[in-house]
Amino acid sequence: MPSRRSRDGRVLRLGRSRIPPENPCLVRMRTVVEPERPSPVHAAADGAGSERFSGILVDVFRWPATGATVILALVASVATWTVVPSHHLWMVEPLLMSEPWRVITSVFVHLDIVHLSLNLYWTWILGKEVERRIGTQRTLALLFALAVGSSSAEYVLLSGGVGLSGVVYGLFGYLWSRRGADPSIRELLTNTIIAFFVGCFLLCIAVTVAGWYPVANIAHAVGWGLGAMIGKGWTRKAAALSITLLIAALLGRPFLNFGGTRGEEHAQSAISLAETGRSRDALEWTRKAIELDPESAYVWHTHGFVLYELQRFDEGLAAYERAVELAPELARDIDIEGMRAEVEEWHRSR
Repeated sequence: MPSRRSRDGRVLRLGRSRIPPENPCLVRMRTVVEPERPSPVHAAADGAGSERFSGILVDVFRWPATGATVILALVASVATWTVVPSHHLWMVEPLLMSEPWRVITSVFVHLDIVHLSLNLYWTWILGKEVERRIGTQRTLALLFALAVGSSSAEYVLLSGGVGLSGVVYGLFGYLWSRRGADPSIRELLTNTIIAFFVGCFLLCIAVTVAGWYPVANIAHAVGWGLGAMIGKGWTRKAAALSITLLIAALLGRPFLNFGGTRGEEHAQSAISLAETGRSRDALEWTRKAIELDPESAYVWHTHGFVLYELQRFDEGLAAYERAVELAPELARDIDIEGMRAEVEEWHRSR
């Protein structure tokens, strides 16, 4: 699960993986060459490709919980890259109580193709192995608990994240905890794979602490822990923990959060409201955003936008001026002098 980044540079979260290896394909070659048919080598290659493609389609229906998760993440990510603003699916504080499904939809959103590819690969590889062992219904319940628990934990304490990496670490944690009881898991989770996941976990912490790249490490840790608890048979305790984290996300965040992005989240909610014609409601959120983070240029910029939507041009101009004062680089995009002239012309024409 990556970290989002706000428009004035605040942390907002990501995850990692690797490209899948090719599966070996055994092909029996013909000994008699027929003149008007493709060569045996080309025929074998074409057959192997079609078999792999049809095999993936069959597996999607064979493991529907895992397949549906992968497809939803693919559709949601592409949609937010093209037509749907991603903040409609993220967890943002003012809207979460009325739209609690954001706890789930946030895990399907990914920030770029690399982030999406890595998470989809590991979700598919680990998810179908879990589904093979416990069935579709239990896998759906497991995926739901991992998504709710990992995303809620990250959101309660920091700014919240997007992506499936918390779920991926939960699937890894489940299989890892079952490795001793199920010898077949050892063939999948080799020492190399375990070292890879542990190494990525530590590396993500290191790059976040160093300030090089923000990663949702809390989501990784909680997902891993929940998966291990369920794998050990502590299902009720894991369910209780997920529910507790969800309640904390809905009700306790103002008292538990130390991420410093609550003001910007209120501003994001205001944009969502203004885009649907609810500019008066949006104004309430931008005022609250200013109370929470009065030094954020993004908050003041959003406040100015909402005021202009309400045709309160004098107040809107003052908000834009404050945004440029806090972040002078915004002057490249906001023509304060031109806006002042427009406001004066508007007064003269009244």
